[in-house]
Amino acid sequence: MDYGTTAYDGIASGEDLTIKYTNGSGATLMTIEATGFLDASADATRFALPTTAAAFTPAANAALVLHMATGEIATGDSPLKVRVDYKIIDTAW
Repeated sequence: MDYGTTAYDGIASGEDLTIKYTNGSGATLMTIEATGFLDASADATRFALPTTAAAFTPAANAALVLHMATGEIATGDSPLKVRVDYKIIDTAW
């Protein structure tokens, strides 16, 4: 998060930022605790890994979206910048 001038407000425990495939209804890949991150009053960084060790089927060419799992942010103006490391896997044998 690149802190702007106003911290995000309305962040409570259990209101998590998720990374999903396609849209807010898509499969959840990762969950990031928003408390202490989105409501910070300085630049903040989080490193996220998949939320489960269970196998999942990747969605080919699907968008990755940031989505608030619950709750609503009331105020704030800090942009979230995302860096994604990925690997293209050829599945043709």
